[in-house]
Amino acid sequence: EFTDGNGCTNSCDFDITVNPLPVMTCPSFGDYCIDEPAFVLSGNGELPVGGTFSGPGVSGGNFDPAIAGAGTHTLTYEFTDGNGCTNSCDFDITVNPLPVMTCPSFGDYCIDESAFALAGNGELPVGGTFSGTGVSGGNFDPATAGVGTHTLTYEYTDGNGCTNSCDFDITVNPLPVMTCPTFGDYCIDEPAFALAGNGELPVGGTFSGPGVSGGNFDAATAGAGTHTLTYEYTDG
Repeated sequence: EFTDGNGCTNSCDFDITVNPLPVMTCPSFGDYCIDEPAFVLSGNGELPVGGTFSGPGVSGGNFDPAIAGAGTHTLTYEFTDGNGCTNSCDFDITVNPLPVMTCPSFGDYCIDESAFALAGNGELPVGGTFSGTGVSGGNFDPATAGVGTHTLTYEYTDGNGCTNSCDFDITVNPLPVMTCPTFGDYCIDEPAFALAGNGELPVGGTFSGPGVSGGNFDAATAGAGTHTLTYEYTDG
């Protein structure tokens, strides 16, 4: 409205439009393990579609759990409509750490030892699974694994579905290579004699069998006939 110098008044009407902010619906996400690959944030229920994401671990519309780190992270979804009005909403993504692993420890084993359970030798957390050469049903069989140092794996999945593993070694040693001594025939009345020093290798083992006592063989005690004796050696 305007009044001029003559006292005449006139007026005109005009409009102003006030636009509302966009009505926002944030996306929803579950928990993620820290070693999962980066993934696209869009397409998980956000409305209106076509906005932008920001926050820890966000780059180019993707979320990277490893970059964000373990913990619950608050991200933002922002949208600007055709009127230039901008609104946003916040949502959370939780990143769970991997289980902290402690591998079991083992000594060396001879190749002829029986298969044994791997569990219960210091592994943490307990309740995981073992894999590798010579492993079956949670047991390790030295004969199946063969001679050498074998790297086995202990893997555990926690209640969040996050999996971690650690590697450990078991060494399987071969049996000593044996050479038995050689002997001729003896008369039953010959005096007892030492069995050692007749070509056996490695030296330093023990003898057993009919007529053997204290490392000596007594023909009279053994009696007439062909007798099978044993030479046994245990290495370092």
